[in-house]
Amino acid sequence: MIRKMLVASAAAVLPITGLAGVALVASSGSAGAAGVKPTPTPVTCAIGGSIGFSGNGISVDGDANTSKTATTNVTMTSSTTGCAASTTVAITQKSTKCTAISFGSVSAAGLTIYPETGTTASGPYNATDVIPGCAPTVIKPGKTKATKNYLGNTAWGFAGGELVNGVSTPSTAGILAALKKGTPFNDNGTTWTLLPTAVNQELPGGICGAGAGFSITGGIKKATGAAFNLTLCLSGDTGTNTTNAFVTDLTAQLLNFSGVAPDPGSAITSATIDSTASSLVITG
Repeated sequence: MIRKMLVASAAAVLPITGLAGVALVASSGSAGAAGVKPTPTPVTCAIGGSIGFSGNGISVDGDANTSKTATTNVTMTSSTTGCAASTTVAITQKSTKCTAISFGSVSAAGLTIYPETGTTASGPYNATDVIPGCAPTVIKPGKTKATKNYLGNTAWGFAGGELVNGVSTPSTAGILAALKKGTPFNDNGTTWTLLPTAVNQELPGGICGAGAGFSITGGIKKATGAAFNLTLCLSGDTGTNTTNAFVTDLTAQLLNFSGVAPDPGSAITSATIDSTASSLVITG
């Protein structure tokens, strides 16, 4: 999951599992004269705020439980003229069964790492074998029963290394699914609907600089030629044994799952949206 993030990112993303969802961010626009169809006014909103991850937050082993859904809270703020000052959105997404999840490689900054074996190719590994909360229940010696738990918020899944039924499923996948019906924003008294068509994971060294996050692009319903581009870059964080550096804390968790570093014992419960690198751009 963010995979169920953002995320989501954004998933928002992002399973957001995963960080996902934006609403009522841009508020500038042209209402038009009587009888004339209004059109969105081009605007660039600097976006700040935070993302509150579901459950116990992102960790090495994630959250394994019986809940069929997970909710991520995204709070976006903006001080840009013509942009909504603050918006909070609760995004609920479907969870994935432990038995459907496995873990493959993760690549970033030119380096590929694998679960359990560092840079030595291995896996994929089933969640039922490497995540304690997904392990089968022992009924009696020599006999087990498959878990009914669902899994989310693993650091490995957030970094894009999760497979569902053998298919690579990035953390951004949950964001696009959560927003398939669009999300509204108020433009000078007129409500428009953002229609996402693509979600991309943003890794350190790209448009998020030293941070990480995701971007969402798409069109605007009933506004021919209009489009939007939302970029959410995550910088600081909060939670158990965190350092207020999202990428640093996530990397420590990844290195542990890869078998090359001790368990940091951390859980990232929220991440800060970097207002110097994040934005919502409306074009007409």
